[in-house]
Amino acid sequence: MVNFKIQLSAQLENVQEILVRHSRLLLAAQFRCTSCQEVTENWDSYEISGSRGEANLVIRCKLCKRESTASFVGGYSVYNEEHSGQYASLAELDCRGLEPVEFKPRDHFLVVASSGARFEDVDLSEKEWFDYDEKSGDSVSIMELETQIKRV
Repeated sequence: MVNFKIQLSAQLENVQEILVRHSRLLLAAQFRCTSCQEVTENWDSYEISGSRGEANLVIRCKLCKRESTASFVGGYSVYNEEHSGQYASLAELDCRGLEPVEFKPRDHFLVVASSGARFEDVDLSEKEWFDYDEKSGDSVSIMELETQIKRV
């Protein structure tokens, strides 16, 4: 069992917090099989064979056919204005037979503006996002977005 933290860093303007949906977080990660070192971009999900255990992601390597799993450890965190400009963990994963090599943010974020206005399904694939908060009359933005994966 090896744990990894998916971390985010960004500059926030009039943004109170960034939240991510767990169910879609794993779909934005790229994994490497620890058996054959094959990096998997597109995978198929499977039930854990011969086990009553559960995992958030079960994949079978397309090259060596080894079954591997990833599960969330504890809850997930939010990235908020206190973290602006520094790395903070979004989630911790317990990985067995695979390791995350890259996290590619997509359209699975919920952004809460300083006024409390909510922006659903925010796409951060361009590593920046700009919008207008009609509630406060201010612009809201996420800039200089970077991600990293840390082995725990």
